[in-house]
Amino acid sequence: MGSGIRNLPLMLSLVIASIAAGGAIAAIGYYAPFMIFSTILMSVGAGLLTTFQTDTGAAEWISYQILFGIGLGLGMQQPNLAAQTVLSRQDVPIGASLMFFAQALGGAVFVSIAQTVFTNSLVSGLNDVSGLDPINVVNTGATEIRNLVPAKDLGVVLLAYNGALTDAYKVALATACFSAVGAFIVEWRSVKGKKDGQVVAEAQERTVDTM
Repeated sequence: MGSGIRNLPLMLSLVIASIAAGGAIAAIGYYAPFMIFSTILMSVGAGLLTTFQTDTGAAEWISYQILFGIGLGLGMQQPNLAAQTVLSRQDVPIGASLMFFAQALGGAVFVSIAQTVFTNSLVSGLNDVSGLDPINVVNTGATEIRNLVPAKDLGVVLLAYNGALTDAYKVALATACFSAVGAFIVEWRSVKGKKDGQVVAEAQERTVDTM
């Protein structure tokens, strides 16, 4: 099964939760509760992802991704929504641009950090396997490991690969927990003051455009 299919639960839950959060905010007016719920669900979901083992079943890896995706979707657009609601009209373009810039920069930086953690952890875990070049395993990828590694070493390599993946997931866990800082101190203000839910509509439109 390809990696794209395996990530489908995460992507679907993210999109659905993002759309649902936009509708709920338009109804109740407040975005702050969704940021708080987002932090909680993301942290729990990311924490569960770090418990993966080589024999983890489909029910676990699907449900953990769904939980993480819902958390991500609930809070993904709310910082931009907060900027458009709290800032004065002339400052909204700057504030919204900063939110998008921070999201893009954070994604680029922490994906690189997670990749580095994964690579270093995998190489370290494979150093004791005689006759196997860890760099070849890193460059080959998970789908071809069984074709590259001798059967006698496969169990050790799979354990090392799983350990490297869960180490990388810990980066996501740390960033999800750190998002609590912004979620709990954000100003509570209703978007109802914007005519016809303009802020929510614009935010949802940007979410769709960036996916």
